[in-house]
Amino acid sequence: MHRPELAYLPAVLRPTDREALQQLGFKLDGPVMNTFILGALPMGWSQTRSQQERSTHVVYSDGRGRERIVIYPDATFTMEEAETDDAPLQLTLPAIRIYRRFRLQQHGDPHFRVFDRALQRNAFSHGHVLTWTCRRDAKDWLDSHYPRWDFDAVAYWDDNPSPDDPAIDCQPSPTRRS
Repeated sequence: MHRPELAYLPAVLRPTDREALQQLGFKLDGPVMNTFILGALPMGWSQTRSQQERSTHVVYSDGRGRERIVIYPDATFTMEEAETDDAPLQLTLPAIRIYRRFRLQQHGDPHFRVFDRALQRNAFSHGHVLTWTCRRDAKDWLDSHYPRWDFDAVAYWDDNPSPDDPAIDCQPSPTRRS
């Protein structure tokens, strides 16, 4: 019997993050230790600790080696509303980022792209004279092909790409002038 690898996850999670972790197969029923809960990784998943100049983080990758979740154990949050002695209150708590399959990002100015994390390449790329028009076109493309892309962290990751999947053979669109 294979024993699952342990995972330290933030004890305080948004309901949508807790639901996504459970859908992915994380076990969240371990003891709470300070600001972490001891859980178990889904079968086949791995974790990698990474340290950069100013931060440490833990990356959780699925069975296909795709980075799906990042935990920042020492994230600092500033609460402007809770000022003490004329300085904002700062809290250090673990933070979680659950990656969605598609990422809408600015890539140069005025250029936006949709990056497909599952396939590790651009799914859509478009440029206009006006940045807001370019962003709108990229978001419209995502909304029409993958309607749950923005709010469902589990959606589309395990879809089997087919020849008619728009993310498979989509070539970057030429830059248009409006």
